[in-house]
Amino acid sequence: MLNKSSSVNNRLVEPGIYEIQSGVTSLFLNSTADAVYNGWCDDALTLKRFPSRRGKWEITKVGDGYTIKQVFSGMYCALVDGDRFLSQPVVLSKIPTIWAIDYLDESSEKARILWSASEIAWEMIQANNLKDTLLAMGNLSSSNVNEKPKEAFVWNLKLVGESTARPGLVMPGLYSLQNKVSQTFVMMGPNGILGCWPKAAFVNENTKLWEIAPLGDGYTIRFCGTDMYCTLEDIVGDQYGRLPINLSTYPGIWKIDLAESILHEFAGCFQIFWGETRITWDLNDGGSAKAGTLVTMKNYGQSFHPCRLFKFIP
Repeated sequence: MLNKSSSVNNRLVEPGIYEIQSGVTSLFLNSTADAVYNGWCDDALTLKRFPSRRGKWEITKVGDGYTIKQVFSGMYCALVDGDRFLSQPVVLSKIPTIWAIDYLDESSEKARILWSASEIAWEMIQANNLKDTLLAMGNLSSSNVNEKPKEAFVWNLKLVGESTARPGLVMPGLYSLQNKVSQTFVMMGPNGILGCWPKAAFVNENTKLWEIAPLGDGYTIRFCGTDMYCTLEDIVGDQYGRLPINLSTYPGIWKIDLAESILHEFAGCFQIFWGETRITWDLNDGGSAKAGTLVTMKNYGQSFHPCRLFKFIP
């Protein structure tokens, strides 16, 4: 489990258009259309002397976190490499990542930008054999952090315009999430992670516990009646490579794909992925109907099994 970051204060980021400037070099966050910088997306986030038209960023509050969208492209700052978190570049994606933004004090523009509620933060790095300075993820709690300039993790957020955010085209809805194989329903377990139980285990047999809302090209999944959202908080799985799905006030952004079959045996079923990765929701033990079986995530590549399918029942 990652250590939680502790905010210096409770100051919120005002929604709006920002220029984001490095605390070390005073370079501005921009993007470069060049696939050489990473193996996932064409556009890498780089630092330039001036904030070009690609250097304007819209910050919008979601739960206790924020999305950071490039105004020029409409794409979001995101982590898309599901196999590693540390040192991976931050890229542009249609599916947002939720970021925690902690101001260093009550009055300045200086802040740290972290993945969810972790100690993994935006860091300025100089990649070997590459001309540009890149934006990647560094560990604030690393034993080597004192060897780096503290400003490498500090960013100046300069408000330059009003927010353009508009409500999503898809209205939020309440759903029961039912596994295709077991026919059991997703619920929060006593230890705060997701599992599946038969309908009789629910109060008044009410299984409609999950509020789905669109965000970018992805979705948030909120536990009904709370401010808690489905997300990932661990970056290291168990001995089988499985990651638990937790609830947090920092939402995860999920890609929800309709399952397709020429025989239509999966009609109305969906797979739920972590952003643009192949890490997907999976009911353990091949879709066991045993009460309390965990729903976890694992990278199965292109492999397929119906225990990874869920029905969204309104």
